[in-house]
Amino acid sequence: MRKYTFNATWLVFEKTIRIIATTLVAFYIARYLGPQDFGQLSYALAWLAIFGSLCSLGLDSIVLREISHHPERQNGIFSTAIGMKFFVSLIFVLIVLGIYLCKADDVGMHLILIAACALIFQPLNLCEIFFQAKAESKKIVHFQVIQSLASCILKLWIIYINGPLEWLLWSYVFDACFLGVGIYLRCQMEKGITLSARYFDLQLGKKLLVSAFPMFLTGLSVATYMKIDLIMLEQMASLDELGIYSAAAKLSESWYFIPVAITGAFSPLLFKLKKENQEAFNLKLQELYSLLIWGSIILGFATSLFSNDIIQLIYGTKFQTADHVLLVHIWSGVFVCIGLVNSIALLSENKLYQNLIRTLLGGIINISLNFLFIPTFGVLGAAYATLIAYAFSGHFSVILFKNGFHELMLPIKSLMRIPRIFS
Repeated sequence: MRKYTFNATWLVFEKTIRIIATTLVAFYIARYLGPQDFGQLSYALAWLAIFGSLCSLGLDSIVLREISHHPERQNGIFSTAIGMKFFVSLIFVLIVLGIYLCKADDVGMHLILIAACALIFQPLNLCEIFFQAKAESKKIVHFQVIQSLASCILKLWIIYINGPLEWLLWSYVFDACFLGVGIYLRCQMEKGITLSARYFDLQLGKKLLVSAFPMFLTGLSVATYMKIDLIMLEQMASLDELGIYSAAAKLSESWYFIPVAITGAFSPLLFKLKKENQEAFNLKLQELYSLLIWGSIILGFATSLFSNDIIQLIYGTKFQTADHVLLVHIWSGVFVCIGLVNSIALLSENKLYQNLIRTLLGGIINISLNFLFIPTFGVLGAAYATLIAYAFSGHFSVILFKNGFHELMLPIKSLMRIPRIFS
């Protein structure tokens, strides 16, 4: 247990440093660009998130589980998974390039093409799972912090010389390249693992894809309904409104890396406990719920009290109307945390399709409510649509399945506990 706690601490520390640095720079970018250009940047990056989900093939969690269960097969698992992700990413970039050539005068498509170039390097990030599975994330933390600082310096330099929006988008491609190649090289240096084409196993690849298919659809659905509001605002509202909403959403989501890091670090332990000790698994799951839910509630109250001051301080007067969006959007974090923990539980029990169905329903609700709310309420309507969709998908949808009432009450009961995940 102590090993996993130590690993989680390193993961949270590294991601805290990275996210604080990159988020502060993102706030500065918003100030520099203004609502309209920041809206264009957010629009292109929203498509990158959806593209990235498509190209990930849903393999990350499956690879982590397989490595935890079969460490002796790690070379074949990693080489096969990374090879498949790289092939799909390359094909996808070529498809986007073809669409751009047919619409060369479309500024939005030009920005999307630049962002899509980052897909080529993202498969290499899978190497990070090797260190997570061994609870040795400390070995790559130093490099990841250096990469984040280099990324921030590059973006600040572009702003300093009054560089165009396109240069800022290219900096995100640089981020993907630097991070992916660096983690890959660190993984190659580690004894006991070799990533090579000769380890590519087609049969293993088919098995991984079949296992990952529900996770692929789930990840795509999550990426879509987390970013669809930006895409729909671009179509149904103005770029200024898109920029206002993007600024509030960026601030609201800036802390999500913490629950993601914690659940990612403890998922190998939960998988192990599920096989060996059901009682210990249930206890640790409830402690994880307690820690993340209480943390998100406290953050929600603090942000709600000072939303206007926070927006003024970070973005300035150009984004002053974003405070109302932030006031609503921040509460989505409670249900994001519940959904993250529940996803780990479902994966450990091989209930992948249940997670998929819930996510798809959440996406349908989000899109439908955006169609209803945006014409009437504008950016505030998009925030309410997101909150309702997250609440349904992350928590209330469990009632649709067997033992749903028990799963519905588990996060609520966890509020009666003092968070003790590090016990």
